[in-house]
Amino acid sequence: MNNPFESLLTLEEAAEKWDLKDSDILEKILDNIFVQGRDVKKIDNTWLVDISAMNREFGNLNKESDLIMSNMPYANLSYESYIKNAFECDRDGDPAKLANGDIFDIGRDENQFYLSKAAVSYAAVIYNNRIREEFDNTLTDQERNSLKDLARSIGQSDNKDELYEFMGLHNSLIWSIQDSEK
Repeated sequence: MNNPFESLLTLEEAAEKWDLKDSDILEKILDNIFVQGRDVKKIDNTWLVDISAMNREFGNLNKESDLIMSNMPYANLSYESYIKNAFECDRDGDPAKLANGDIFDIGRDENQFYLSKAAVSYAAVIYNNRIREEFDNTLTDQERNSLKDLARSIGQSDNKDELYEFMGLHNSLIWSIQDSEK
């Protein structure tokens, strides 16, 4: 079941996400464009605004996942670093040009997501092979299974939020394995 609060932002958060002034949103409330109880609700001194109402009145923030991704200002850099290190190249050094963080840019078309997913999936396999070659004798069964499961999860990601999350978990596991061997 979805959390009903996931679609709510404080007035201040909404203003920041849509690059507005608080007064722009308050005006919609005072003019009854935002319907209290459906689009907005005031609790004590805090206004809560529904994301769909913000999308309706101020324009879509691309997709709900882009709202989440906008909280990850370094997503492109994380992606680029993950890919470059796996491919052992600079940002434009691989033949498919997938190591460029702009591929992971939020707000791009669906094809960009599939390119990102292909690059992260391939990079995960490269990392897993390197880890097995270098640390096979000391890897636990849990680490082996986690590496395999995270690579599978990356390949099965349905959106950039999932892809970014699994890429981060995979990267953390790799660092953890490497650090434990030092």
